[in-house]
Order: sequence, then structure tokens, then C-alpha cells
Amino acid sequence: MPVVLTLLAAGLVVAAFPPFEVPFAAVLGLAALVVALRRVSTARRAAGLGALFGFVFAAGLMVWIRNLNVGLAEVAWVMLAVVHAPFFAAFGWITHHARAESRVAGGAITVAAWLGVFAALRWLPTFALEWADPGYSMAPFEAARDAAALFGATGWTALLAVASVGLALTIETRDRQPAMFGLGVLAVVLVLGVALDPGAAGDEVRVAIVQGNSPCPQVGCVNERERITQMHLDLTSQLEPGAYDLVVWAESSAGFSTDPRLNDDVAAAIGAEARRLDAAFLIGTDRPVEDRWFVNANVFFSPAGEMLNEYRKQHPVPFGERVPARAVFGDLPGMRVRDMLSGEGPTLFPVGDVQVGSVISFEGAFGRYAREHAELGAEVLVVATNESSYGRGAAADQLIWMTRMRSAELGLDVVHAAITGASTIISDGVPGEVTPLYEQAITTGTVLARNAGPTPYTRFGDWLSGTVMVVGAAFLTLRGVRVAERRLR
Repeated sequence: MPVVLTLLAAGLVVAAFPPFEVPFAAVLGLAALVVALRRVSTARRAAGLGALFGFVFAAGLMVWIRNLNVGLAEVAWVMLAVVHAPFFAAFGWITHHARAESRVAGGAITVAAWLGVFAALRWLPTFALEWADPGYSMAPFEAARDAAALFGATGWTALLAVASVGLALTIETRDRQPAMFGLGVLAVVLVLGVALDPGAAGDEVRVAIVQGNSPCPQVGCVNERERITQMHLDLTSQLEPGAYDLVVWAESSAGFSTDPRLNDDVAAAIGAEARRLDAAFLIGTDRPVEDRWFVNANVFFSPAGEMLNEYRKQHPVPFGERVPARAVFGDLPGMRVRDMLSGEGPTLFPVGDVQVGSVISFEGAFGRYAREHAELGAEVLVVATNESSYGRGAAADQLIWMTRMRSAELGLDVVHAAITGASTIISDGVPGEVTPLYEQAITTGTVLARNAGPTPYTRFGDWLSGTVMVVGAAFLTLRGVRVAERRLR
């Protein structure tokens, strides 16, 4: 029975995300897991169940990794799930021991351990991944998004965990109070969210996202990068002069042989379009540095056609843009032979009187990179991504859910540009028209600059989840002290 409950729990938490999008399934999933962990006889068995949950959850949520057109796609998918398993094993071990405590102490320890798993995954040097935080499952709910301006997606991970653990304790004890408390906390915060309006309300910025597509996504072809850049130029030529303030080309729409800093003809062509449209351009590109490095950047052109500064991506995709410990792993099949050089911090671009910040692809799945741009003064955020390698799975929709929460957390409108889709313009956490995958498209709209100052989340970051972890750690420490004292008697 505990194994069945664990598998059911993993499936329910996966179901909270695209493509399934089952509301509050994550609450039921964690509740089922906690019940299973508290029912087994030993902490070792609980750790095993936790590892099973972590493996199935990660594999189910990110099954789209199998679509990668590299020889190690299946191996990468399995290894990603394996990396998650030990963290959830630790959660299982701690949760089992927490059952010896009072409801308050045991519940606090369990919630803190759950948050600790995702905090560890978020900051793990080699495999850092915030993709699976359950708080992102609240993206479709307006009140939840508005409340995220107070404490971020990680705060929602904490609140959902409180509701889940309360429900699990009620199932175990038949006492309604824990479930009523947890669900009551959710209800109060959602009501609070209804009263909040953290959205932008400043100057208008007229935006065009040029989704140029690729002639050969996933499989690759001769002169692919040159053809991609030309496809973006051809599509841009269809835009009407004077209708836009900012034109965005997504990650990898130019690069290497077509990088505008290395290719004068490409720079001249983009500059000419900027002058024709009287619009600023933000161009996703990458370029080689010496023999073994490259940079991934968003390059900014002024409406006068001048190539100005750039933002360099700070967080490489593990084994996608940088092979950790390359001396050990060597040149893996399908992996880049160059490693990405990390950028040094946020950069803002002036579009008229509005300051625009940008993050690149994988960084959109981490709250901290967008937040540091907002702290610096960004009034609009661009997320430029290239998901062409991941096929028609749920990756694009899952990332849009994350950038919806970025918009809500920071109170910023977001331009979400993807080279092969899906692209959209997000205002107050709500996406506009979403372009189809693997088609050429132009999507246009207006974003508003934020003029209301930083949100509480921008100022204080993950304060709610951090506070809950501190409280749980205090209870866990007290338990450790009591156990040590008993052993010394």
C-alpha cells in the first residue's frame, strides 16, 4: 500500500503541471506521500519511498527531455530523475522521524524538509533546477498570482505544503483540525490575493516578437544558423514602420557565423531594420571565445541602428551549455565541445524612457535572475528562449507557467520570446496570444512599464519559504538535542 500511495503521489504532483493542469493536485499528491511515509515501519523504508517518489516525479514532469535529438537523450532523462531521488529520500527519512513529534512540531519539520528539497535543487552547483517547484502550479489562478507578489512562487510551495501536511495528519488521526488549518491558510491568502493588484501601470511599450522558426528543428541541417537568421530578417521586413518600440528575436536567432558582433553584414542588416522601424531591437545570439568557450547573449540595438550593450546569460544548462568536470566526462556524444562562459550580472536596456531587463531561456525558470534585474530597476522583462530541441512535449508550456509567475512575483509585464514557439506577451501574469510550435509567427502587443516600485518579493525574495524552513529546522534541532540527551543517560 505505501508503494502504491507513493506512485499515486508522484502522479498527482505531475498532474498539477502542463500538459495535465489539474488544479491543486499537488496538495493531494504531497498529502498522499506524507501518509505513506508515516505508515512504514522504518526510516530506511521511508527514505526508499522518498527516492521512488523523486525519481518518478522528475521523470514524469520532464519526460520531454527524451525528445532531444542526441544519442544520450534517454540517459539524460534517467540521470535527471536519479539526481532528484536522493533529495526526496532525505525528505522521506526526516518525515518518518517527525511522526514522533507533536502535530505542530512534526508538521513544521515535514513542511520545512519539503521546502529544503526544492531549495537544495534550486542552488545545487552542478544540476541546479527550479523547474519542479509545486508553487508554479498556481500560475493559472489570478488571486494566487497576485499574492505571489508578496512571497514568490516559493512562498506558494510553502503554503501548499502546509495544506498537504494538514490534510495528511487529518487522514491519519481522523481529527479535522489540521486539514482545516492548512486549507484555511490557503483560503485566507487567496482572499488576500484578490485584494492585491501588483501589476504594472506605467508607460506603454509596443512590442513585436519575431518567431522566425528553424528550417530543421531537432535534426539540424547545413547552414542552419545562417538560414535561421535570414528567416528572422525576412519576417521582420513585414513589420510596419513606426508601429513598435521594441522588436525581440529569441535566443539563438543569430550566432557564431551570424553573430552581429562578428559579422558586419548581419549587424548592418539588423541596424537597417531598426532604423526603418524606428524601434529598438533585442537579438538573441551566441559567439565563440577562443577555442573552447562561447557566450550566450542578448544584444541591444538602438532605434538609430547602433549596436550598444548586451546581457550575457549567467546560468548555463548543465551538460547542454557547460559540461561539469569536463576532464572527467570528456566530450560526451551530442554535447557541445565548447563550454559557456557565464555573464557577470544583470543589464538594463533603455527603450524610450523604460528600462528593460532580460534573462535567457533556462534562467527564466529561476526566480533569482529575473529578481536581480527588477532590483536593478527593470520596468519590463524579456525572457528569450530556444526550446527547439525539445519537440512537441510540455516544455514550452511549463516554462510559460514559470514566466507567468515571474511576472506576478515582480509586478512586471513579460515578453516571452521563443525561436520556434511558444511565444507570448504576459501582462499581470496573464498571457496573450500564444504562438504555435515550429511555425513562423509574429505576435504583437503592448506592455506597461512598472511605476509602482518594487514588490515585496523583489525586495525580500524567498522570505516566506525561508522563514518556514528556519522554524522547521529549529524543531528538528530540538528533537536532535532530546535524542542525544536520552542516549547519554
